Amino acid sequence: MDLKHGEQHLTTHLEPEDVDACIEGIECVYLGTQIAQLADNVRGRT
Repeated sequence: MDLKHGEQHLTTHLEPEDVDACIEGIECVYLGTQIAQLADNVRGRT
């Protein structure tokens, strides 16, 4: 999975089980963590 915002770019891998759980509305913890990391990078935090 590639997350991009302007010049910021984060590449990560999601397990099929995690994707399925997120799509089914059960749990999106790992995806949320990755989005939060990208948001921190965009804001200049590491």
